[in-house]
Amino acid sequence: MLFSKKTFAYVILALGLVGLIDSFFLVIEYFAALQTGGAPTPCSPSSMVSCTKTVQGEWARLLGVPNPLFGMLWYGMAAMYGLSRVLGSEFSRSMRLVIAVLGMLGLVFSYALYFGSVIWLRGVCPFCLLSTFSSSIIGLAFVLDDRTYTNAVITNALRPYVYALQIFFVAAYSIGLTAFLVYYMPMLVNPMEAVLHWSFPVIILLILAMVAANVWGYKALQLPLPTSKKDEHSSLFKKLFRI
Repeated sequence: MLFSKKTFAYVILALGLVGLIDSFFLVIEYFAALQTGGAPTPCSPSSMVSCTKTVQGEWARLLGVPNPLFGMLWYGMAAMYGLSRVLGSEFSRSMRLVIAVLGMLGLVFSYALYFGSVIWLRGVCPFCLLSTFSSSIIGLAFVLDDRTYTNAVITNALRPYVYALQIFFVAAYSIGLTAFLVYYMPMLVNPMEAVLHWSFPVIILLILAMVAANVWGYKALQLPLPTSKKDEHSSLFKKLFRI
């Protein structure tokens, strides 16, 4: 089923592993850029799409640590959580609250790098975009997984904020990235070369996947929260005695 507890867990696990591998590759790109003195790598077909540009300079590190290393840590934790849920583990409400806070910090960090890349560096990296996509959908899947608990952290009262977050994902990523490509593509010396590079269809697929994933998430959010046995007995009592 598209909206089952196992599905949410598998999404977190799968994208956690994707993000982990992706971050590891970006670590390799980071050190490759250092060794080549910033010379273009195979992932840098143009000034608009360039891994080399994004893995060096002021946006490449935080406190002297390469950003992809933080990504490996965050995605590693996400993959472990997803695997635990796939295997049937349950987490307390307080633990899920801590995970939610860590997840939000990861999302803020991911989108800060995304906006820094698009606005200040004026160049995107397909592997960085994959990371932003993965972190976004992991966050959404965690919300959906949390709502399978009877004591969910993300209650119906917080659902409008989740909708707002989804709108942000689509607006900033899918619409924003499309606008970026449309604006900067004509400025390239050879736009067709960039279009024919493998990175271009990957970026288009990521744009479409972000929209599709959020449509799926929106539909899943319409599902009612599960009720505990205590709540069911209380509801039955009220019906019987017309309370």
